[in-house]
Amino acid sequence: MSIISSQADRAPAVLGCVAHGTDCESVLRELAGHLEAGGMVKRTYCQAVLDREKSYPTGIPAEPVAVAIPHSDRNHVLETAVLVAKTERPIPFRRIDDPDAEVEVRVVFMMAIDSSQGQLDTITRVMDLIQDPGIIEAVAASSDPEEIRSIAERAFSGSQTRPV
Repeated sequence: MSIISSQADRAPAVLGCVAHGTDCESVLRELAGHLEAGGMVKRTYCQAVLDREKSYPTGIPAEPVAVAIPHSDRNHVLETAVLVAKTERPIPFRRIDDPDAEVEVRVVFMMAIDSSQGQLDTITRVMDLIQDPGIIEAVAASSDPEEIRSIAERAFSGSQTRPV
């Protein structure tokens, strides 16, 4: 599996991939493994994401494609990055707004954020992207990690940023 990344000035590294996992946990483990292999997160990141997802689920029933925004606290992060993944099949994630319900996710924005301000900025940028159906549909339709990264990077570079 290839992972494609890019780092823009004062922006998170943006990575793209296609996730092959068959359930929420296997997708989260796969994506966290890519971030760890890239030196962006600590070994503890994966378990921290899994634990957080159990307590605070991240599935968002966005239209036209449901998404998830898994992340951990900054103690497990070495470099700010967003890994944008298209899943090979719909993956059930517990809903952020109703933890007793599930949503079939096709796009995952796994966030690794190394500062409090960075967390606010990155989550704001991701939420803006989620509200753009063209971007989400383009990611969900792609099977090419480079294309997914490019779509996400263009979307991130077009969003508003606050000076750091």
